[in-house]
Amino acid sequence: MVFVHLYQDYIPECVVLNRVLEELSLRHKNCKFCKVKASDANADYPDKALPTLVVYKSQDVLDRVVSMRTNAGRPIDADGLEWRFAQQGFMTTEQVEDPFQDVSMSQLRILHGHGTKGKVGYNGSDSDEDSD
Repeated sequence: MVFVHLYQDYIPECVVLNRVLEELSLRHKNCKFCKVKASDANADYPDKALPTLVVYKSQDVLDRVVSMRTNAGRPIDADGLEWRFAQQGFMTTEQVEDPFQDVSMSQLRILHGHGTKGKVGYNGSDSDEDSD
């Protein structure tokens, strides 16, 4: 698995996600973690879509998380991302409990990208019936 973080140094959430991904890279030596300045990857990539995290296996995009500001209203942390990615089969975890088990369903819907159809950079299914 390859995790690519599109970032800008002046966006605080990007700085936090860089630290979190550094911690995950120490835990998961079998995964590759990269960061690319968004303006280097695409000069027109909007700051409001940052941080963006793209997960690849071989040449296939398996997941894309756009504008990752929080985990269900909580700060982004390594345990939360590890749990999410383990549930998606991208990595393993030694955690035995979901760090979000006490989060409400509406917060989980935000965490998993529901209700984001039409937002900048969102690459979700057109079957999303929720309105914002």
